[in-house]
This record gives sequence, structure tokens and C-alpha cells, in this order.
Amino acid sequence: MIGFSLTQEQKELKDSVRNFVRKEIMPKTLVLDHKTNPEDCFSWEIIGKLSALGLRTFMLPAKESPADALTSIILLEELAYGDIGIAIALGQTWKVTRLIMKHGTPVQKEKFLADFYSDTRFLLAIAITEPDFSSDYILPYGKSGGPGLAANFHGDFWRLNGTKHFIANGGTASLYAVFAKTKRSKDFRNGTTAFLVPRNSPGFSIGRIHDKSGKRLITNAELIFNNCYVPVENQLGDLHRGYEILTNFFPLSNAYAGAEAIGLARRIYDESVKWAKVRVQGGKPIIGHQSVGVMLSEMKMLIDASRAYVWQTAWSAETPEYFDPTFIPLANVFTSRMVMRVAELALEIHGGYGMMREMEIEKLFRDAAMCLHSDGANNTLLLKALDFIKKV
Repeated sequence: MIGFSLTQEQKELKDSVRNFVRKEIMPKTLVLDHKTNPEDCFSWEIIGKLSALGLRTFMLPAKESPADALTSIILLEELAYGDIGIAIALGQTWKVTRLIMKHGTPVQKEKFLADFYSDTRFLLAIAITEPDFSSDYILPYGKSGGPGLAANFHGDFWRLNGTKHFIANGGTASLYAVFAKTKRSKDFRNGTTAFLVPRNSPGFSIGRIHDKSGKRLITNAELIFNNCYVPVENQLGDLHRGYEILTNFFPLSNAYAGAEAIGLARRIYDESVKWAKVRVQGGKPIIGHQSVGVMLSEMKMLIDASRAYVWQTAWSAETPEYFDPTFIPLANVFTSRMVMRVAELALEIHGGYGMMREMEIEKLFRDAAMCLHSDGANNTLLLKALDFIKKV
């Protein structure tokens, strides 16, 4: 059964990341967040330093099997404490790394992973969402028509036409795992195929960099495919079986979203405790007032409970005999609601100061609001959980 004690290696990794975050990320987040052009909010300098620390390629160690899920969850929480956008940039890269390790051919691994190792700017992205195709593929009804992005076969290559949007790492990735419709007569589950598309592919371009209210330190972008050339050897997994790849992707993806929310919530909580100790009202620091103390206690309770839920989700994803499919959507919903509640309480504690742009808490609140739609809208995820419950 899962325990709550970390191995010596996990402790050392956690401490290393925590020290990096405090030195290299936290002093820079407000300046980056406040830049007008969303493309300028992203920091290649930070990514380069994370690469030097071995974190960008963390899921591809020297051994054949990737690092375990729980260790990556622990590190993502620490990264999100510094900035959730930076954590997501690495989290997306780690998730696609695992997809390639699990579903890629030996040729694909040799072709793409050598550059991934050597290029300190080589990030990865997964491209599913489109303007008219988003949370409907999560719904349990099985009637989603699938992506509008069409892939047409031409003997030894594919041509992709269409648009993706809201794609995390969309403006910065070097390689994309793209899901396209390959059988128009079938629904999403039976007519979609995954492809590995390099950034320099003919017919592929980056469209808009989305100007978001929060999570500004990661680029979410529009991807445009105009007769995009994809050689047949870049097909990831079996033809028309892209949905099966996603079923392997989502358990860890939702756990990652939860860990990122926990790291953000921890930061909000720490900022609130710090503020409550120095802000004097009624003749004493406000931490001495019961109403503020109750709010801080609730924040800590929610954060600690969320961590236990997410750790169990990550552990069960790699322990099939204990796997409960409801963990996948529900851990995501629980943590997104948790971080929003923690942020709401933080604003109460900070009062009017919490709405000032120069205050860290104002940025953190905007980041928290973005969690409500990470990896699917909450009500959609709850319906997905209900479908699992019905099948028990």
C-alpha cells in the first residue's frame, strides 16, 4: 500500500527543485506575468536552467522505463509553488514523453529523442482541443464526432488540414502529438489517429498566442495545419486508435493538473500566513483574530486533503489492481475547486491589498481561476465519473 514517507532520492530531488524555485523562479514571476505581449511572458532562460538541472528530460532517464508517476507529482507541486505556468510547461513535456515511450516505435524514439536530449529548448505538446471540439470528447455518451482536423492518406504520407487551439506549449514546443480524424464515417473513439508532428513540418505554423488572464508564463497557442506533410512513419500508435492512446494519457494528466493546483494553493496559503503575521488591525496582527485563523486552518486542511487524493490517484495509475477510474476526473475537480476556495479565502485575508497588481496574491488568484478548466470543464469531468460509477 502507498506510504507517505519519501525515499532518500525523492527527498533530494524535492529539495533541489524547491531551492531552484526560490532562487530562479519566484523573483521573476511578477515581472514576466505583467508583460503586455503574452509571448514575452514565457522565459527560455528558466527553461534552459531547468534543462541544466535535468528536469526537462526527467521522464527519460538512462534506463528504458520512465521515472515513476509519484516522484513526478512531487516535483510538479514544487515547480507550481514557484509558478504554475512553468510547472505545466514541464508537465506537458513529461506526459508526451511517456506517450512516446509507451506507444512510439523504435524508429520514432531514435528519431525524436536524440534531439530531445540534446536541445535544451526542446519542449513537447499534445494537440487535442479545437474551437468546436473540446470537452465533448470527455463526455460519456460516446457520440463525439471527433476533431475537425482532417488527415488524408496519400500512399506514404498524410496531409493534415485544420486548426487546434488553447494548446499548452503550443507556441514553444519542438514536437507535437496531434490527434486528427482519419475515418470520417466513425466517431472520435473509432476514427481518430495520433501523429508526431515536428515544428518545422511543411504546412504547419503557429497562429495566435492566446492572451490569458492567468497562467501567463506558459504559452497556449493556435496551431494551423495547411496541407501539413506528415510521413507515414510519424503515425503514433495504431490507425484509427488514437482514443486508446488518450485513455493511457488521462490518468496521469489529471493527476498532474491536481499536483499543479496543490503547489499553487500552497503558495497562496504561505503568502496569506506571511501577510496575516505582519498586517495589523484592531491593535494586533490579524493572524490573532479568530476569523482569520479559521480561514487559514481551512486552507491548510483543503491542501493536505488534496495532496493525499492526488498521490493516491498517481499511485493507482501504475497499480492496476487498485486502480479506480473515478480518481481520474474527480481528483482534477476536487483540486481545482480546492485551489479556487483557497484563493478566495486569501483575498478575504488580504482585503483590498489583494486586488492590487503589485501584490503577488493578485496574480496567484488569476492563476487559480484558470484551474477550473484544466484538462476538461468540471461538470464534464463529473459526468465522466458518473459513467464509471454506473458501470460498477
